[in-house]
Amino acid sequence: MPTPHHGVKIIGNGDDNLGEGLAIVRDRIAQTGGTINGVVLGGDRETIYYYTGAR
Repeated sequence: MPTPHHGVKIIGNGDDNLGEGLAIVRDRIAQTGGTINGVVLGGDRETIYYYTGAR
């Protein structure tokens, strides 16, 4: 069934190494009303901070 809502699912275990960068893409998705769902693999605090922006 079609829906007007769009989302992105992300699973990651490290920093972005290809493309425009996390912040640019995140902001573009948020500006269009999209939702980002993510899972961070591993327990490395720096990787968790990278994806969540929380410290």
